[in-house]
Amino acid sequence: MTIAEKIRQRMLQVFVHSYIYYELNDNEVPDAKYDKWSHELIELRDKYPDEFKKIRHHELFEDFTGSGF
Repeated sequence: MTIAEKIRQRMLQVFVHSYIYYELNDNEVPDAKYDKWSHELIELRDKYPDEFKKIRHHELFEDFTGSGF
């Protein structure tokens, strides 16, 4: 898996599970797993900004801090 693919994967996981949690008032993954994904996404975004900016809709995560949308 490339860096860009890993970033995209984490973005999708965080987005989907944020929606499930905040909009549907449900939880499909433990909070610890969501936190791990969030922190990994932030690290990847900060470490590989050029790869991050290649991902479709990356602007949704530019200011992401890990605490949801």
